[in-house]
Amino acid sequence: MIDALRSRNIGAVFQLVHQYAGASQTQMGIACGMAQGTVSVYMNDARQVQTLDVLERIADGLNMPDSARMDLGLAPRTSPGEPTSSMPPGPRTEPRDLATGSILGFPGIDSYIGEDMERRQLLQALAALGISVSPGTYALEAIRTSIGQTFENNDGRQLDHWAETSLEYGYSYLSTPPEHLIEDLAADMVSLRLLTRGVKDRDSPVYREWCRISGILSVLMAKTLSNLGRAREARHWWQTAQAACDSSGDLESQLWVRGERLIHGLYEKRSPHLLIRQASEALELSQGHPCAGLASVSTARAQALILAGKVDNANRELSRSERILEQLPSSVTEDLDSVNGWGEDRLRYTEAWVHAHSGDVAKADNAARRAIQLYPAEDSRSPAQIKLLQAFAHVQAGDISEGVRQAQATYEALQPAHRTTMITNLASQVLQPVPPEMQGHPIISEYRERLALAASPAHKAIRS
Repeated sequence: MIDALRSRNIGAVFQLVHQYAGASQTQMGIACGMAQGTVSVYMNDARQVQTLDVLERIADGLNMPDSARMDLGLAPRTSPGEPTSSMPPGPRTEPRDLATGSILGFPGIDSYIGEDMERRQLLQALAALGISVSPGTYALEAIRTSIGQTFENNDGRQLDHWAETSLEYGYSYLSTPPEHLIEDLAADMVSLRLLTRGVKDRDSPVYREWCRISGILSVLMAKTLSNLGRAREARHWWQTAQAACDSSGDLESQLWVRGERLIHGLYEKRSPHLLIRQASEALELSQGHPCAGLASVSTARAQALILAGKVDNANRELSRSERILEQLPSSVTEDLDSVNGWGEDRLRYTEAWVHAHSGDVAKADNAARRAIQLYPAEDSRSPAQIKLLQAFAHVQAGDISEGVRQAQATYEALQPAHRTTMITNLASQVLQPVPPEMQGHPIISEYRERLALAASPAHKAIRS
């Protein structure tokens, strides 16, 4: 729209008003004081209009805001509804306000211009991420939207489609390299924003469901950014996700975002004492309601407690996590292929974490073996994480050579695109228990060099 105004391509302006406001040629002609045939000529010809009185009549007839009038090369109004030109406007039917829709019932051009500017800003943001969106893509989307209005004219169908989209991302999260996932997520979130900006009634069930869906996708964006080592950006997305889920009023979504945020906080090296406090607040919010989110909160609290050196408390929290798992429906516990599920594999991973950090190698190994048997074949990252926990447990117990060899074999077997922040953090942790007198051992030196090489700009596969 802005380009059309600045080039005085009135045909394109009429086309956009017709497309987005639904105005017919006759209605635009009445509003702008010209015959329907004249409007048709403009719409089918890219000629410019240079006559000021015609431009004034069109701007006044469409009730353009001052910003649009200035893009057209006209002076802003001196007062609302009063044209600045000394030329009398052409004949009109009163009221003829396309902007407010007081009679004709159309959303105004001022609203569309605002939408056009936001669309541009969002597309520029995608371009800044290196995500290429061709003009043809959005031309096709405009056609699809127009046709879809005939068949998808209720919010329920749109909500169902986007709820399904969020579920699909839950499955692809575990198997898709994060730098690839972020491109699709960003593009879909732009589409979601453009679709939902017209939802105004914040007390309606429709608005709350849009909040829930937006919150879920924002969680996945935050998790993906965290996996890429972009903790600062992830922090803002976590905040957006939590605000959206809280606005939805859906308790399970509220707990899920908090649980996932706590888990990623463990790998972002946030203070375990802060994580324990946040987990305790989330447990109070839950009021004991068993769901995947509550299970994530509980297991994250157990992991943070052991990092804080509170072994007994961590084991008690593990027991609570097991009780929560027993109360979850099979639709949740058996959905191991999705990040939205919560099954035995997650409990066993937490057991391996707690026992590895408490120095109980036998229990850590047992929990790891049980977890590895449960992971789906498409998930390569979770088995690698738990094998690195096993390696850490062996080094912590004094079996340094064996632990480091296992860590190196695990890390090198994983495709570089899947070496997320979680993986890299665990791989580095393996070296923490190594005593000073062993730091120069060839096995330790080689492993440290491999990690440093993988993290170097020349070899790093994941953009940070």
